[in-house]
Amino acid sequence: MIIVQSEKRRFMSHIGERIKRVRKEKKLTLTQVAGNHMSAAMVSLIENGKTKPTVQTLQHIAGQLSVDTADLMGELNREDLRKVLKELKEQFEAQPSTIHKIIERLHETLPKLSTNYESARLYEWYARLLFWNYQEHRGENDFVKFDDWKEPALKAREIYEYLQMDTYVVKVEMFLIQVEYSQANYYETIKKIHALLNQMEGYENTRELISNKILLKQLLADSESGIGNLDRAYELIKEALSVAKKELIFDYFYWQHNTAVLLNYNVGRNDIAHKHLEEIEKFADLAENPILTLEKLLIEAHYQEFFENDPKRALNTCRQIREEFEKTTGYVNYMLEGFNKHIDEQEARCYTKLKQPEKALGLFREELRSIYIQDHPFDRSLREIMYSYRAYCYQQLGRTDEAVKEAEIAVEKLKTYPHTEYYQFAREVLRNIKALK
Repeated sequence: MIIVQSEKRRFMSHIGERIKRVRKEKKLTLTQVAGNHMSAAMVSLIENGKTKPTVQTLQHIAGQLSVDTADLMGELNREDLRKVLKELKEQFEAQPSTIHKIIERLHETLPKLSTNYESARLYEWYARLLFWNYQEHRGENDFVKFDDWKEPALKAREIYEYLQMDTYVVKVEMFLIQVEYSQANYYETIKKIHALLNQMEGYENTRELISNKILLKQLLADSESGIGNLDRAYELIKEALSVAKKELIFDYFYWQHNTAVLLNYNVGRNDIAHKHLEEIEKFADLAENPILTLEKLLIEAHYQEFFENDPKRALNTCRQIREEFEKTTGYVNYMLEGFNKHIDEQEARCYTKLKQPEKALGLFREELRSIYIQDHPFDRSLREIMYSYRAYCYQQLGRTDEAVKEAEIAVEKLKTYPHTEYYQFAREVLRNIKALK
């Protein structure tokens, strides 16, 4: 197997380089390291990666160099790797703001990794953290670089393939697909999803694999909607929901129905959208999850304000969210703070339509982007529509030049998604403001 052979060569080269470096640091000759156990020529072959040392040979060389065998291998044992992963994950969950330190610690650990499962998990988690950091802090400093995550992700995939761990290979592939999707590379995302689904046909149909197939169908639907194929997207959502019900896998049930609501509202099928809203209501009640309840109310407020043009009702829903929000405990502060920003934003849109611009402008957020918002094309559109609402506020305040500028920004940003109601709204706002100028 090619992967196995390449891993053996990497291992031999890795060991040999370390032996040579330590020997030269200690100013020892090949003969001195060889001693009576082997020939100097054999030591040279090991140093140059031409042969693999046995455990006994490695122990002898380590003794001659007065170092531990582990120092020559440069690797942490599996128990140590598990401790590192557990420690850093706990740190991240408790203090997400320390992500840079966690990434640096992981980077320092990379040279000590091997080709075992624990090493692959660390490579994979390192890749995910690098991408998460890029998404959250892009443009803030030189620490964040695009595509840093690709190499460790591919390394994790290589080890999983070597260990014949198909499920984990799929997870890494799905991560790389989600990276493409988050960058709005929808055509490439569709291509990669079809390739992975074909690859998965040869795998055993475990529950986890079926769940991953459902998620891929969801991402496929979202990508199709990103290029304007809304009817095709809805068909894919219905397929995913059908499989989820048949297999009793509801990991993405809420997300699927929410997407279905958006797709149907955007093509004017409000009655079908309401049916999916009813399913969301049932699921949220069944789950008894406070955050899910808040999310459900927040999307309802948006639908009421934007698609049904009922800002008073939407504002009442926002007030209900505030009441529920105060009862929510047991979640880390940054999660609740992030959610609170989205409530402010929705209230700002309501006040705009209720012609209370001063209240609205104080609530808009410049960058409404966080891990609580999906990268669906409609979500991206919703973030950009803020400029249209602010334009209306400025127009109501008589600040016409600022209103035109904001309205033009909205149209420019949303022209990537011309098939959405958000784009049509942005164009209408611009037309109306220019007509009043």
